This record gives sequence, structure tokens and C-alpha cells, in this order.
Amino acid sequence: MEKVEIESQKLTNDVYKAGRQNIGIKKCFLCGKATSICNSHSIPRSILKNIAVEGMLLSGLYIDDHYGYKSKSGILNTWTFQIICRECDSKYFRHYEREKALLLSPTEPILSEIALKNGLFMLHKRLCDNSVQKILLSNHIDNSYDISPLFDKDDFSYVTRRARRYCDQQLTEKHQVVFYDVLSWKAPIAVQSAITIHHNVYDGIVNDTFEYSTLVRMQPIHLCVFPYATRTAILMFYDRWDSKNVAFEKQFLSLSHAKQIEWINYIIFKSIEHFAISPLVKECLDNEYLKRLFLERASDKDKDCVRPNQIPNFLLMKI
Repeated sequence: MEKVEIESQKLTNDVYKAGRQNIGIKKCFLCGKATSICNSHSIPRSILKNIAVEGMLLSGLYIDDHYGYKSKSGILNTWTFQIICRECDSKYFRHYEREKALLLSPTEPILSEIALKNGLFMLHKRLCDNSVQKILLSNHIDNSYDISPLFDKDDFSYVTRRARRYCDQQLTEKHQVVFYDVLSWKAPIAVQSAITIHHNVYDGIVNDTFEYSTLVRMQPIHLCVFPYATRTAILMFYDRWDSKNVAFEKQFLSLSHAKQIEWINYIIFKSIEHFAISPLVKECLDNEYLKRLFLERASDKDKDCVRPNQIPNFLLMKI
């Protein structure tokens, strides 16, 4: 690597580090107490351990690491966020973080907890993004780090507060499960994320991510891929109030089971960056179509060029 490139990468990493440290979180987002903020994982540590090699994991950004994040990390630092206290971390996620929780059909408390965790992580990420952008602008650094005003922290704050209310009031029938299955092998990929789907399975628009009106709110779908010791649970669901996802669900359910698995694998790489992959399948991340798909993510194209059947299916791999 050229010296200039190394220095540029170091500067980028320093900016991101400073951005994470200066987001202004002084009290727990959930309980409001001015107490110490804990290091929470967006994907449960127990799940990450199942695919790590000597405690190390690869992130999706290994495919294209120009974002400035480390593409390889230890379990302790893999996709973490700092926005709530330890007491709330233990209280609010006690159902879904139990051992083998998703090997049985998910309950409403589990769905609400996953939605809450996803909202918190995305809210923290948004705060970090805004902090990074301010640092870049204040230091007059050439900034290609564009943040659409549509993805405002208020979108994620809304999702988070709604999920918290479901947890606190133990409300039922608030979520619609689109897909749930347990594969009979351990896949090399772990995912937990809220996804704002742009195109549905037939290229129609679900959420117009290039619509800049503040009156438009994004409606996410929640996705989990949890590899356990010998099996892998896959779960996809959304809040029943989010009507944009109804038509998407009907299209998705019209696919065969094999095509549904293929599409889920595709949307992970199309729409998510914060997932973890076992180093055991490192060579599969060098796939030409995966690299194209990552470049496609940042474009303003109305339709996708890389198709689901062109990329490696990590959900079908066995480790």
C-alpha cells in the first residue's frame, strides 16, 4: 500500500473514531439516567462466538473497505454501540438473547426486543454519521461522505420509542413475521439489522430513499440470521403499522422457499453493512459480483444490475 494511501486511511480512521467519541450521549436513551453507558452489541455476542475464528470476525466491509471501518475485528468490538446503560441492556433484551432463543418460533416479546435493539443501533449510527460529517466540514476535508437528510435520526428515534413501548407494555400482535426458518446447519454469517428496502423482489419501489421530503418516514423490515452450534435461525418481520411492507410481503411469499433464501442473502449484501462473517469463508468475499453489488449500493440507479443468483449464497454454506 502506498504511503499516501496509508496516511489517508489513518486520517479516515481517526475521524471516525473522533466521531464516535463526540456524539454527545451523556445519559441512557431508555431510562434517562445520567449513568455510565455500556458497550452493547447489535448482534448478540453469543451468536458472534459461534462463527469466530480465534476470537476474530470479518465484517461486510471487507468486500469494500474504503469506508474507513476496520474490516476485521474481535468479538468484543464487532458492531457495537454506546447509547444505553448496562441495566437497560440487561433488562430489555433478556428474551431474545437467551441461548437458542430463535430455535423456537419467535414470541412477541422477542420481536419487540429485536426491533428495539435495531432502532437503538441505527440511532447511534446516525448520531455518529452526523458527528463525522461535522468534523469533516469543520476541518475542510474533502467530503464524499454524503448523508441523505431523509435518514434523519428522528426516523430511528421513532422506531426505537415505538418498540420500547411494546416492550414496556408487553403488547401483542404488533408485528408481522414474513419469514422464519431454522436451517439444519451452521451458516458462516451473523446478521441483526433493520433494513430500509428500496426495491421489492420485482424492482418496484417500497421506500423511496431518494425522496427528501421530511413528511416521508422510512418503514424498515427487521432481519436476523443467527448461527447456533449446529443450526441457523433466519427471521424477517416488520411492524404491522408499516403498511409499505405489506405489498413487499405478498411478493416475497410468492417466491419458492429456495428463492426466498436467495433473496434474503442478496438483501443482506445489498442493504446492510453491519453483519459478521466467519474468516473460514474469507475467499468467498472476493467474488466479483459482490464487489459490484457494494459499488451499486452507493449509486442512484433505479434498478439493480447485480441479481440475487449471481452472488455466493452464504446462507447455504456450512461450517
